[in-house]
Amino acid sequence: MNKFERAYVPKEEQERIIAEYIRVFDEDPKRIFEDGQIPPRDRFISDLIRVAEDERSKEIWKNDKYQVSVRRNKVDDWPDIIHLSIKRIDKESIHDWRELQEIKNLLVGPEAEGVELYPAESRLVDSANQYHLWCIEAPNHFPFGFHGVRLVSESNVASSKQRSFTNG
Repeated sequence: MNKFERAYVPKEEQERIIAEYIRVFDEDPKRIFEDGQIPPRDRFISDLIRVAEDERSKEIWKNDKYQVSVRRNKVDDWPDIIHLSIKRIDKESIHDWRELQEIKNLLVGPEAEGVELYPAESRLVDSANQYHLWCIEAPNHFPFGFHGVRLVSESNVASSKQRSFTNG
């Protein structure tokens, strides 16, 4: 994977995106809220502006294939949570575990841990081919997962199938 470099989304691009969402909301809000739970227009716009302001506070990193927004969150009684919002430059879907692992390693650290959340339907956000990892930095670890063993293999053992590390 190519090196990530710091990037910025121009304010004009953010304003264009906001205007497009408002235009679509005014024409047919069900295109945005397919579940039919359409908020009042003024609340939708204020939420949209709040999200855009929040986006400006994030670090953005890009390489030839991915753009990643990084936001650091303070959480009571937990280590800081680092949210990685990951999308491909070409906007296609992804779910290559190794590539997500490498992005986490490059931007948060190889000993950091990250999780992908499959939320309750009431908290679902699914409007783009965008993927989210929530990470904690080493030496912290989540209280779940594999402990005490590292098993990495290209071998097909016990009817398992694994792709080569050299071929992606």
